[in-house]
Amino acid sequence: MELEQITAADERRHGVAHLSEFISVRDLIERVAKKCPPNTPIPSETTVLFAFVPKNAYSNVAKLYKSKVHMKFQVQTRQLRSSHPDDHYCAALFKYMRSFAVKYRDLTTFLCVDDKSKIDFGEPGLAMSSGVRGKKSLVASNGLLGALDHDQQQKGSLTPSVYLNVEIPETVDDSFYRGQVTVLLKDSVFQPSSAFRHTTEMKRLLGDDMDKVKPFLIIYSDGGPDHRVTYEGVKLSLAAVFKALDLDILVAGRTAPGHSWANPVERIMSVLNLAFQNIALSRQECSAEVEQVLRSCGGMQDIRKKADMVEKLRDEWSG
Repeated sequence: MELEQITAADERRHGVAHLSEFISVRDLIERVAKKCPPNTPIPSETTVLFAFVPKNAYSNVAKLYKSKVHMKFQVQTRQLRSSHPDDHYCAALFKYMRSFAVKYRDLTTFLCVDDKSKIDFGEPGLAMSSGVRGKKSLVASNGLLGALDHDQQQKGSLTPSVYLNVEIPETVDDSFYRGQVTVLLKDSVFQPSSAFRHTTEMKRLLGDDMDKVKPFLIIYSDGGPDHRVTYEGVKLSLAAVFKALDLDILVAGRTAPGHSWANPVERIMSVLNLAFQNIALSRQECSAEVEQVLRSCGGMQDIRKKADMVEKLRDEWSG
């Protein structure tokens, strides 16, 4: 009863909780004991623990658990998906786009695009972790694999833009997760993601040889600010790439809000995390004059403003 009172849950997600204040069996016993009448017999930690449901019902130690109290130890997972009124409509649009691509597979280029989460880097000599949670890595026996224990010493970051040029299958039910993957690393300070920057990257990605560019282009994204097709700036950028590539048909679609997992390029992100795990980055030191200017900057916006006043700041920052 005590657990149900302080556990936050969704009305439509029965059995899914977001908050549990009990961090140990001892903590549970102490909190419940405070609400019991005086001289109430309090069971030991072992007795309470073995009254729980076992974490693994098929292990040898599971026979010690009595399952009288429907509780267990569990690590919070981050696999819930939000719902949206248009999720079925957007899924149907994506199916129609795949069907069109299959029908005209010899004439169509299918691009799935998305930006991976930013990768922070520290100041000179202060390497900062990439933030990707990884497994153990091999290091020298007398070495140390470490990074800063906080993220305060950073003024910039890298933005990986990921493009999946889908190898269009012969049927709509086959996999759309195969193809050529391209990752472009950009400086978040002086190369921020924008609609026109993405379309420029697409043009370079598809090649400068106009004879090899297919007449139909389908672009699928998660609908971020630089991909949202309802924005006028995004429409102008799509019109620009339409003219630059001399296309006959350009189709741009997006996932429903909060449904970026439906974008096929998201399958690549977990693979990219293998390259970013257990690494720490720091920027190259600039000249004394530029470093003095950077010390007064509180973030990326300040650096951009200072770059307009200090000529060599941009060049030295970019290396």
